[in-house]
Amino acid sequence: MDFEPALLELEVTESMVQNLNESITILGELRSQGMKISIDDFGTGYSSLSISERVIHR
Repeated sequence: MDFEPALLELEVTESMVQNLNESITILGELRSQGMKISIDDFGTGYSSLSISERVIHR
């Protein structure tokens, strides 16, 4: 089955980025293929805007 990665959006929870370096690498690879990433429940745990910015804009 063929599909366009740009049509997909991966929703991850804030706790997924607890291992920040690994998360940045994996999410960056997915974004480079065109997939959209969103963070669910942001602000309910330990994340800050600076951390989310590193994950999203990598």
